[in-house]
Amino acid sequence: MRELLSPTLLGLVVFTFVLLLRELFDIINLVINRGASGWTVLQVFACLIPQVMALTIPMAILVGALMGFGRMATDREIMAMRTSGIHLFWLVSPALLLAFGLSLALGLLNMGFMPRLHTRLSDLTYQLVFQSITTLEPGRLYDEFSSGSEEMNFTFERAGDGEGQLRGVVIQMIHEDRERGQRLIHTVAERGTIAPDLDRRAVHIVLENGTTQVRSRAEQEAIRVVKFERLEQFIQPALRRMEDGQYQKPPSEMSFRELGEAAGASSDSDYRAELRAERLRRWVFPFAALAFTLIGIPFGIITKTSGKGLGLMFSFLLILVYFGLLEWGSAVAESGSALTPLAMWSPNVVLGSIGLGMLWWVARR
Repeated sequence: MRELLSPTLLGLVVFTFVLLLRELFDIINLVINRGASGWTVLQVFACLIPQVMALTIPMAILVGALMGFGRMATDREIMAMRTSGIHLFWLVSPALLLAFGLSLALGLLNMGFMPRLHTRLSDLTYQLVFQSITTLEPGRLYDEFSSGSEEMNFTFERAGDGEGQLRGVVIQMIHEDRERGQRLIHTVAERGTIAPDLDRRAVHIVLENGTTQVRSRAEQEAIRVVKFERLEQFIQPALRRMEDGQYQKPPSEMSFRELGEAAGASSDSDYRAELRAERLRRWVFPFAALAFTLIGIPFGIITKTSGKGLGLMFSFLLILVYFGLLEWGSAVAESGSALTPLAMWSPNVVLGSIGLGMLWWVARR
């Protein structure tokens, strides 16, 4: 097992760095544009790294199996052990048992722990958006307050005397309506206030002495103008999914049990299919660790992959094949097909079956 440790750690470092690199730009944006503190950044990393490692651990195990057993084949250690009467099964069984144990552990973490990390990460980002409300700058166009069916741009001429008080407020909204089509809503107000409402997870906007123009793109001439003395709105940023004013967790933030309950309660067939696909995905990818080990061991022995560059290259190729099958399985699942379980498990079944066949062939040589 010592032969597998070094290449596995190498794969873990490389893959974790590659996946974190994409997130680093978002974290830099939090620091520069949102004024995130060092403590907040540490919390973001604490939520992010376990989620990334849940993806990179199976990939790292593939690198370890490929390079570890490849080096043993190159040094003729496997041949020497088999000559002394040790069957190939006993050589590979510790690695397979470890991969199976890791698969179970990752799957159990996906039942509740990982979704809670998703929720915490979203909450941190959401709080930063709320913090930025107290430091709004006049003359700047803000689009952070868009939500699912509404695109919203917001600006103001100058700040008022109190905190959150604004002068010369202009709000431009594009609202998607299934029945009426796309509507343009242009609001101008003499003054207003803006403040976060943490209980509603919304931005509370109060406008005074203004007008609202409503125009439908389907009826270019039809303009309705409404004058108001006071207009009150609650805006939910796009960071959260809202239905009928109530917060609804996205699938990535739901526990395994909540996914099942939401799928059973929903009347939307597309949404049910999405939830069931996510529910299956919680167990499918953890067992990639076992599938990667099954194919990585014989692949390493046959190709004698011991070099770091070659090992990483072969690993990338097998990972691309795996994720290609996983994307296909997810597409089938979200279409609501009866073949959903088979399609979702196909990456593990295909790679694992090929690996078992290759192991049998290597053992018979």
